Amino acid sequence: MLDIFKRLFNLSKANASSKLDQVEDPAQLIEQQIRELKQALAESLRSLAEVKASHIRAKREIDQQLTLGKEYEKKAILLLQKAQIGEIEQRQADLLAAQALARKEEIEQRVSGNVKNLSGYEAMVQKLEQNAMQLRQQIEVWEQELRALKARAKVSEATRKLNEQLAGMNINGTVSLMNKLRDDVEKQEALAESYTTVLGNQNSLDAEIDKILGGSFSPTVNEKLNQLKAEVNHAPSLSTNDDIESHLEKLKEKLKKS
Repeated sequence: MLDIFKRLFNLSKANASSKLDQVEDPAQLIEQQIRELKQALAESLRSLAEVKASHIRAKREIDQQLTLGKEYEKKAILLLQKAQIGEIEQRQADLLAAQALARKEEIEQRVSGNVKNLSGYEAMVQKLEQNAMQLRQQIEVWEQELRALKARAKVSEATRKLNEQLAGMNINGTVSLMNKLRDDVEKQEALAESYTTVLGNQNSLDAEIDKILGGSFSPTVNEKLNQLKAEVNHAPSLSTNDDIESHLEKLKEKLKKS
């Protein structure tokens, strides 16, 4: 039975070795080998169950034979007791009792051989159980390690791709463009601030002029104002209020006509 288990285990290793040249992904190869080991474990567990069943049957048969040997011994005693009380002849009782004891001895010899076989079964069962336990533990260790390695492989692959992307980027060029953009923005902000200052000064100047002049006038009004000033300067002196009022009325009429 152990030879079967060894052949299965060696077969799984041979299959894994033959596929090593065909499979490039180590994780897939390990997974395949673990599946084959699980299959070998299942085969060994079935063999273990068969051996245990044989062990149980052998032990049960030994117990039955020992019980049967005790029965023959009891029968020999009963035969001798019947001869003592005269129920059967002593000679007949001795013969039958001897045959019963002979059968008991035959059974004990057979049981002795079966006990040796039973000891062999027990040793085989223990060995198979140990091998199955070791294989199960090894499979669990490999599965845990495989999961950890696959997770690490994903992280390392992602890190490698990121590093490749970073290595392919022009960091200095990006920094230079960023500095240029920063300078352009600062220039635009300074220019906007200067325009705001100029417009503010211009508005202040217009407000100061309007404050001094008391308001703005159209060109026509300014021209009429100058004409009026000239006529006032060249007009004869007016001595009375009537003369002044008469002169003002004339000026008003002239302004209306103009």
